[in-house]
Amino acid sequence: MLTTGYCALMEHEDGAAIYGVFCVLKRIAAAMPRDLRNGVLIRDTGQALTVKILASYTRLPEALLTRAFEVLSSPEIGWMHNTDDAPAPAKPKPVEPPHEVGALEEIAARISERHLPTRTMSPQMVAQAMLRLTENLQDQPKKWAHIDEHHGWRCENDWADIEPRFVKSLKKWLDEDALEPIPKTKKTEPVREWSA
Repeated sequence: MLTTGYCALMEHEDGAAIYGVFCVLKRIAAAMPRDLRNGVLIRDTGQALTVKILASYTRLPEALLTRAFEVLSSPEIGWMHNTDDAPAPAKPKPVEPPHEVGALEEIAARISERHLPTRTMSPQMVAQAMLRLTENLQDQPKKWAHIDEHHGWRCENDWADIEPRFVKSLKKWLDEDALEPIPKTKKTEPVREWSA
């Protein structure tokens, strides 16, 4: 059944695009950890998901997201509203200092870019996987640096000279091997060339 908000939205020239943004935002909200599903778009650290972060995560233009927030929070539609007093997560987690959050995003982007293109994940997914992997460990930034160094070693040594289909997907490697010790020796076998 169509609501008055939907009808008001479709009166806008860009109403269909804004409705698409709303659907994407609902999916993001639904994918949040169960204890954070309270209708507020925040990270699991309690920090707000900004337009810039959402644009990077969804691949939608910042201008479209900004416009969507403006229209969706208007009195005639009222599907969203801006709040500065968002409820805290049910299980409070320590908020990392900004330099640590930036370090994670930087490392995740580097790992995502360095991995075999057909077997990689988005930087946002890599960052989420790394957070899950290290959430109960002390000195998370040190663990993230280890994962980065370990992945670099694997790319240069184990995966540099094998057929791509034998390279682990990044998700599988993160789940199974990321925190393992980095081997001390480099391979000395000659590099094999593969033809397409």
